[in-house]
Amino acid sequence: MGKLLRVLVIIIFLLSAGALALGWMLFAKRELLKGRTQKLEKAVIALGSTVEQEPATLDSPPAYPARDVSPTSSEILSSPERSDFWDTYKAQLELQNQLTMEVKNDRELLKTYYLKDPITGKKKRDGNGYPIISGEGTMQGLLDDIIDRSGQQLARLNETRQQLTDIRNELIDTI
Repeated sequence: MGKLLRVLVIIIFLLSAGALALGWMLFAKRELLKGRTQKLEKAVIALGSTVEQEPATLDSPPAYPARDVSPTSSEILSSPERSDFWDTYKAQLELQNQLTMEVKNDRELLKTYYLKDPITGKKKRDGNGYPIISGEGTMQGLLDDIIDRSGQQLARLNETRQQLTDIRNELIDTI
């Protein structure tokens, strides 16, 4: 009986040493994941501060003088023909220093992977019993919002580039 007990103690000692080694390796992985997550949170906050909150809007369109496109002659025209260039011009693209997203106010939302019930604080579950990880109130909802707004901002940037090309062509025609 004493020999069996000694063998069991040695086996338990070896298993506990193995468990300690695996726990130490797991703790290193935990620290790695935690560090990555914190870097990701900081990067998303920094990214959010560069994305415009809403597209720029003008209260009233500005009035610019239209270019005279009438054929030249020695006569003075009382009502010359004018270019319709400014009718399609998008002046709201000139507005600068628009408000940007303030993701730093949503830092807790970045840490929320599962959608939680506001009353009980427990994870909400879908019809199949799985925890809900997307939608408003989760990290995925905030990331989707940033992606949508950055896509809109890219579309405005491309629209501005197109308008710049149109303005260059108008300038060439004017010269």
